Amino acid sequence: FPAAAGPLRATLLLLPCEEKQAVIAPQGEVVVELEWVSVHPDFSAWPQEVPVQKLTTWCGALVVTVISAAGLRAADTAYFFGKSTSDPYAKVIVACGPIKQHKKTKTLMKTLTPEWREAVEFGVRSDYDPVVSVEVYDYDMASADDFLGQVTLTLPVAPGEQQLDLEGDKASGHLKLAVEWRPVGPAG
Repeated sequence: FPAAAGPLRATLLLLPCEEKQAVIAPQGEVVVELEWVSVHPDFSAWPQEVPVQKLTTWCGALVVTVISAAGLRAADTAYFFGKSTSDPYAKVIVACGPIKQHKKTKTLMKTLTPEWREAVEFGVRSDYDPVVSVEVYDYDMASADDFLGQVTLTLPVAPGEQQLDLEGDKASGHLKLAVEWRPVGPAG
């Protein structure tokens, strides 16, 4: 650009993002016309290399396995005899731009070292890099649940288990989890 006078016409084919599709057939098209308009009096003074932003399309299943936690803060105070403890559960949130999905693990009663070993799966189709947040809470029957901490990851991440320190107000301990990306279709 600018190569020639007049508008540049481009046709983009819309392809489906479906698993096990033998033939990829266009599902429609978008026609875009661009016209060069110089707004800088001396175009030669602009940098010669303009960074190109890579458009990543995510299409597939994101599996987050919440394995365990250790060193959690005791949010339930023991009165008289016994130890203070928590009733932890994890809330897994996947955000792709403005779209958010969430799922919870089961609540484990009276422990500061929960072992969930629960996998939750999210369907993802987005041009935004998925951000995974795992928030840990103490379940309370009579009042609002207590926040125990959170971890946040932006995909892509290294495969396998990861042990991450919990962050946030009054957070202590760490969370062990694994994130797996299962691409499908032409965008994977």
